[in-house]
Amino acid sequence: MAGGSVFHRVSTNALGSKTNEAMFQLIRANDVELADMTIENANIGIFINNRDPGNTDRILLNRLIIRNGGSIGIQASYSSSNIFERVVVRNQLGRGIELDNCGGISLLSSVIWSNGSDAIAARKSTLNITNTQLHVYGPVTNAILDLFDSLTRSDYNNYRVEGSASYALINDEPIGGLPQYIERRTQDVHSISVDPLFADPA
Repeated sequence: MAGGSVFHRVSTNALGSKTNEAMFQLIRANDVELADMTIENANIGIFINNRDPGNTDRILLNRLIIRNGGSIGIQASYSSSNIFERVVVRNQLGRGIELDNCGGISLLSSVIWSNGSDAIAARKSTLNITNTQLHVYGPVTNAILDLFDSLTRSDYNNYRVEGSASYALINDEPIGGLPQYIERRTQDVHSISVDPLFADPA
């Protein structure tokens, strides 16, 4: 699905509206591309779930903007071999991206910026991150990368931390700076931490 559309969630049922739904749900989906769209005001922008053993998703999210929503921009569970490329997730109330039991997820040339919680949270997952702008602000419990029993391969990124937030939480242990994170994980040896001076990230 593509074409520059804007999907804006508006609830008209004040007494019984659902607040936990995703704008797009890909359940046991394979070989799907979502491209050239803006998703606004959804509690979860995109939800991907695939519990079939041995089933590979191969979902491509390309040139998407997910903004001004609720708990999570992109949420994936039991999913594998997906590519998120040139994706902007900003101003969600919660996390930018959340992964649970996912394998071979690639985040490429993207911007995860000014969300209310972690930029990326991964539990029992593997993730590749390259050429991406990652930002977090707030308390120490917020992190650019919140990793629990997860592995990352990452380099050539820009990590921007504001307030007392952490560069990373590794199995709930905060890592306070990029050099400490590089030493701990032996990743991101060419990554930087500067203000990219966006006029507007989206």
